[in-house]
Amino acid sequence: ILEPRRSWHGCVPLSQEHIQFSTMEVITVRDGFVGLAWDRGEPILLPPGMHQWDSPTMKFDKVLDRRTNFQAGPFTFCTIVKGDVGVSFDRGELKLLPAGYHVLKHALHKYSHNISVRQQFDRLTSSKLLSQDTVELDLDATVSWQVLDPEMAALNARDMDHLRELVHRQARAALSECVFKMAIST
Repeated sequence: ILEPRRSWHGCVPLSQEHIQFSTMEVITVRDGFVGLAWDRGEPILLPPGMHQWDSPTMKFDKVLDRRTNFQAGPFTFCTIVKGDVGVSFDRGELKLLPAGYHVLKHALHKYSHNISVRQQFDRLTSSKLLSQDTVELDLDATVSWQVLDPEMAALNARDMDHLRELVHRQARAALSECVFKMAIST
């Protein structure tokens, strides 16, 4: 090839993820991944397979792993595992996402976090409590809890850690009240 802007660098295997020669590109997207290219500022999603084009305006950006949550242009990709509910906000309105793979299709639909609806078992350590007759007790406890109303949980907690903190606070208060009503020394 005798052109000043092009040069030969040898052969490359067709299995290589990204092959480019001037304006021609060949992209291979493996199963479980999605490719992202841009054409005149618009995102182009590339499903698994081999893609090729000859365009001065279309440029390959990257390949993204579908097992992780990620954003690509205005799109947000999120995976919600069985036993969780995804929390998203579409133009400020709460939208719960069931288990599965989701593509949020515009920039105003934001994925926030997951809420587990599985049974939770948390240990509360070293709660120093006073009984009715002012005997100090040092208690460890286990709290068993489960989210039955994911919408209410999403509206009242920032994320799963905050929800867990709220449950622990409520459990410590209930434990404290229960111990305070007891008389230990009699």
